[in-house]
Amino acid sequence: MKTPLVWDDLQVAAVAARVGSQSAAARRLGMSVPTVGRRLDRLEAALGLRLFHRHAGGLSPAPEATSVLARAQSLAGDVDELVRTAAAESAGTEGVVTVSTLETIVTQVIVPRLGRLRMRHPRLDLVLRSTSRIVRLDRRAADLAVRVVRPNEARVVGRKLGTLRYGLYASEAYLERRHVDPDDLRGHDVVMFDEAWDALPEMVWLGERMGETAPALRVVTASAMTAAVAGGAMLGVVPTLLARDDMVQLVAPDELPSRDLWLVMHEDLRRAPAVRAVADFFVEIFDEALRVPPFDVSAG
Repeated sequence: MKTPLVWDDLQVAAVAARVGSQSAAARRLGMSVPTVGRRLDRLEAALGLRLFHRHAGGLSPAPEATSVLARAQSLAGDVDELVRTAAAESAGTEGVVTVSTLETIVTQVIVPRLGRLRMRHPRLDLVLRSTSRIVRLDRRAADLAVRVVRPNEARVVGRKLGTLRYGLYASEAYLERRHVDPDDLRGHDVVMFDEAWDALPEMVWLGERMGETAPALRVVTASAMTAAVAGGAMLGVVPTLLARDDMVQLVAPDELPSRDLWLVMHEDLRRAPAVRAVADFFVEIFDEALRVPPFDVSAG
């Protein structure tokens, strides 16, 4: 009697082909390693075809099974899309929505305004993941993302939230000690991001004015940069939405590079009520947060 084909086994094969070992597939699928092995054996029996070569290093797709495994991965993707679509149609404005974005966006824009969302949708919960990495929305690493780069993945849609602008800032205490010519920052105590981010447009702008002067401090977050400037020890380029009352803006924001902020989601989720509610909330609060106050020429 021929072994019947079990559709779930195709997902196991698709994951195993992608991760390259039974143990990694087991972790990804929440199964035991023996269960993954039995599922693969059953699928091979049903198809009458060897799919993998097992070896000490893991799994290698059998050459004769390349097209079959590719089709299995495609079918697994179709099933994932079906699940997302069903969730979008059936869910109400409740549940959990996961958002991935920069730490600065989480702490300075989203969290201070969360009370408004809770009042409107008390059964809706957010998971906010602070990261500088671009997460894969097609693999459900997050439901929504707010990015400083325009999305270019397949089946991912984006909406521009506004423009993130920057200013050159110093504290009043720093300006009492040092005269600052914004076009010539040589010899000044300046805070910059870690060297890995020297190519960011705002860091290039700052570096050009510093000449050969080395930064006095390197940090990895915009919040730390803001604190260094506000503390009076140095000057730096800071997003205008982070500026404090005790910081003086030295040049108009339109003289510095700016970056657009994008709200991004998988197209299968854009009709899900919970995701839609969070997306609409973000459009509202980012419109508020990204408004740049008029630049006071006399202060600079």
